[in-house]
This record gives sequence, structure tokens and C-alpha cells, in this order.
Amino acid sequence: MFLARKLNPEGYGLLNATLALASLFAVFAINIGAHQVILREISIRPRTTLGIFKIVFPVRMISLVIAILALIFYEFYKGESNYVLIGASILIVTATLLWDLAESIAFGHLVTKITTIIGITASLVWLIIVVLLPNHGLDVNLVIFLYACLFVLRGGVYLVLSYLKFVKGNKEPAKINLKAVLMMSMPFLLMRVVSALGEHVPILLLKGFSGAAEVGYYAVGNRFVMPIIMAITTGMKAVFPFMSRLYKENIDEFNIKSVQGFTFIFAFGSITAATLTIT
Repeated sequence: MFLARKLNPEGYGLLNATLALASLFAVFAINIGAHQVILREISIRPRTTLGIFKIVFPVRMISLVIAILALIFYEFYKGESNYVLIGASILIVTATLLWDLAESIAFGHLVTKITTIIGITASLVWLIIVVLLPNHGLDVNLVIFLYACLFVLRGGVYLVLSYLKFVKGNKEPAKINLKAVLMMSMPFLLMRVVSALGEHVPILLLKGFSGAAEVGYYAVGNRFVMPIIMAITTGMKAVFPFMSRLYKENIDEFNIKSVQGFTFIFAFGSITAATLTIT
């Protein structure tokens, strides 16, 4: 919200349109070797983390290169000549992949505090940067590029820490092969593509038909409900490895916990949505 006040509506809209575009292409990069597949395998067999990493990391790098090439082709096809924004979009796609892979490894070992610590630290650094930015004459290209660089640094630090803490010492051979990883990832890729079409494409269409300023107004309103969405999404990610391990150990208790969990999410979501609508 501080940044929205410092940037004009068009600049803030351009920032959010860039994030939407990068997120759209990142869907492919991070779901070939899906988060849930990595997390599940590591949570069940934590001693095979290095073997799983050796399978997944090259796949992720190949999918990243394909996503970046597709992004560059799309930008040039529609006549985009702002190379700073293109570069920032590439950095954001890369950062998203690094963060997702690191989080998959850490969550697979049932450790969630690293995500919280690094996430909060990066947010505080970004807040300080935004506060120190001038109130007038702010270059939106500089702001977007700074955000992308911080995002890459955040993801890179998290991946290095995850590798040193969880990957390096767990050297047992993986019980899964590349084909199995790809096959299990396909349903998640399809679900995320469908989700992304509804989440990010409307923002890009709004920018194309009505301009970046309208995206800025939309993004400001969206910021009020974003913390709730993030809390639910992060909570479900954190619970997933525990549920995967519980499914293997006690399927009856797993069924009970699943019903309780979804009931809570449904009740919490309904109450929150009603409260926001009324107020």
C-alpha cells in the first residue's frame, strides 16, 4: 500500500501486470516436477532427498529455460520494447522456481520456520526500500527491477540453505525415477494452468483493453483480501507433508483429519467472506 501511494495508478498497475505475466509463465516452470510430488516423496523418505534433488533439479532447469524462451517470444510478439520489464519478468520467473523448490525440500522435512523467517525478512527489506524511495519522480522500471532482484536473492538464499541443511547429507538412493515424477506432476500442472488462467489472465486482459491504470486500481482492492488467501494457501502447504506421512502410517486417522481440516477451512472461509462483504 505504501508503494501504491508513491507510484501513480499506471505505474502500480504496470508492476502488477508484470507480476501477473511472470506468474503465468512460472506455472509451467515450477510444475514440471511439481511441489506436491517433491514434498510427498521427501516427507515419506527424507533420507533420499539428495537422490530426489538430482532427479528434479535438472528437470526444473530445463522447464525454466523453456518458460523464459516462451516469455521472451511472447513479449516480442506483442511488440514489447521495454527490456527492463522483460528482464524483470525473467528474474521473477527464476525466483519463483528457486523459492518453490527450496520450500518443497524444507516442507518435506517438516520444517516450515525457514520459510517464515526468510519471507518476513525479505518483506521487511522491501518495506524499507519502499519507504526510502522518493515520493515524486519515481521510475517504475527501477522499482520493478529492484523487486525482481530482491525476489531472486530471497529464493537463492532459501535454496542454498535448504540444500546445505536437508539435501547434502541425505544420500540414500531415490525410490522414484524421472518418469514417475513427470507422470505424477501432470495433474498438478493441469490444475495450476486452469487456476492461472482465472487468476492472472484477467489482469493481462484488463491491461490490454483498459490500460495499466485500471490494473493499478484493481490491484489495490485485491491487496485487502490477499493476506487471507496467502494464509490459507501457506497453511495447506505446511500441512501437506504431515498428511502425506499420516496417510502412509494410519489411513483411518488421515481420513478423520482430512474431514476436520476441510470443515475448518470451509467454515473459516465462509465466515471471513461474509464479514468482508458486510463491512
